[in-house]
Amino acid sequence: MLRRVLFVDDEPRVLNAFRNELEEYTAVIRPSFCESATSALERLGSSPYDAIVSDMKMPGMPGNELLHRVQSLFPRTARIALSGHPEYERWLRTNPVAHHYLLKPAQMDKVVELVMRTTRVQQIVGDAEVVRTVGGTASLPPAPQVLVRLREEFARPDPRLRVVTDIIGEDPALGAKLLHMVNAAAFGLTQRVTTVERATALLGLDAVHQLTVSVAAFDAIAKHLSVQGFNMDKIARHSAQVAELARRLVDDPSVAETTFLAGLLHEIGQIVIAVSFPSEFVEIQRRAAASNRARYALEMEVLGTTHAAIGALLLDSWDLPGEVVEAVAHHHSPRDVVGSRLNPSAAVCLATALVAEGSPRASTHIDRPLLRRYGITYERLKEWRAATKGVLA
Repeated sequence: MLRRVLFVDDEPRVLNAFRNELEEYTAVIRPSFCESATSALERLGSSPYDAIVSDMKMPGMPGNELLHRVQSLFPRTARIALSGHPEYERWLRTNPVAHHYLLKPAQMDKVVELVMRTTRVQQIVGDAEVVRTVGGTASLPPAPQVLVRLREEFARPDPRLRVVTDIIGEDPALGAKLLHMVNAAAFGLTQRVTTVERATALLGLDAVHQLTVSVAAFDAIAKHLSVQGFNMDKIARHSAQVAELARRLVDDPSVAETTFLAGLLHEIGQIVIAVSFPSEFVEIQRRAAASNRARYALEMEVLGTTHAAIGALLLDSWDLPGEVVEAVAHHHSPRDVVGSRLNPSAAVCLATALVAEGSPRASTHIDRPLLRRYGITYERLKEWRAATKGVLA
């Protein structure tokens, strides 16, 4: 489906450059162009757009105010900020009026990728009021600073162990939670780990990176919890089990750590619901306790969307890898998983069902068509179930 995208910049030469670059994307993007924030708001008011891509530094109404108004008036419109001034990135990290920020000159393929991904996630969420609430600046924090700094370090060709451990070490509480997760049974370590350096030696730098990202993400949202009886330890333990199992299932070793991170974060939407929709969360809990129905089905009844979709919306706004966002979005919807190989989305979906099978009140089951699509034999499924028992032990 074509995405209608509004590009806003006060410099005509920039808009002309956009026009030229977008000619090769006419199969997916239907662009429009405005030279001011005021005209952009008029255009949005007269016709719906899937996304807006705006410069930050413009005369009259600046880009940050424009995106703030779009966020309030048109919550279903994905917002991407462009700027040639790095200081705006620091401001946007703490004032998330945009889903994504790119420094000029931005590569058009990256702009199009972000437009397609963010609009796809918003379509999955479905409910406009949920999009408005979850995307609002008041309801959820921006990406944790440790996540931003780790992402910058791991963007290097050779991430430095000392820098990574120093970043984690600056937050003793984060380090303690990381070690608590490392020592969980899901990772099968035979000795207790007491330092980040030792955890890195045993699990590898990439695994510690992904664990840290998940701990920081959970912590950033959990500090806003007010719902009584929310069992964070249970969700963290379940997430670690799914992550470890999904990493073993995936076909391509090069995406094993991405799969691991997706598994760690696949339930983060449950925390978002508890924070942003506390009364609805309590009602979902009540219905879950009174029946054996799948939680995501109850969420659809009460909220009109699921924790999978809401989690994907949040992680997309934090600019996590697209494969992670997709895996989180589809971990309860196997028919939406795409690809011919057992990719992160398929692995997390299958791992979620395998772990659920071990629950005394299992409400999620292995999707047989998904198994057939990937050529999973009964013997291989038996091996996976044996591996699941080991992870759950």
